[in-house]
Amino acid sequence: MTTEEIKKTRHLLSRYYDAVTSRKEETELRTLLNHPDLSHEFHADRDLFSRMDSIRVPDGFEERIARIADSLTASRRKSQHRRRIYSLSVAAAIILIIAIAGISLSRHSSLSRELTPEETYAYTEKALGLFATTIAEGYAGIRHAETTTNKAIEETNRALEILNSKQ
Repeated sequence: MTTEEIKKTRHLLSRYYDAVTSRKEETELRTLLNHPDLSHEFHADRDLFSRMDSIRVPDGFEERIARIADSLTASRRKSQHRRRIYSLSVAAAIILIIAIAGISLSRHSSLSRELTPEETYAYTEKALGLFATTIAEGYAGIRHAETTTNKAIEETNRALEILNSKQ
């Protein structure tokens, strides 16, 4: 192999292992790996390619993978939608707390007297309790969404294991 062919092989292998090669580049790489004077540094890659070329993909495999991918995509969309709803719920709760505090303070300021420490404590405790409850509900929703996503991933992995074991 010439120095230029060795550089080209290294470059194409790097792109291949980064999963960014085109079909044309992969064809060129296969041609280089089948070179009669292949450098010893590429023998393992050549062996890998020849083993991959000998693997027969079962009929319908691509369709099954596409169905699994589609179901995962739908599951992720639902999960993302739930997370948005929970985030908006938390934001709404914060706005509600601020509004309640503002109304309470304006009501008390219209009486032209200051709140006693006990009243301040009671209003603060009430607002923080409401805030904590809303946050807890939001976190529970996020945990549920994560659990659903993890279950979908596990199911996909099981399906892939089954497909791989049938080969």
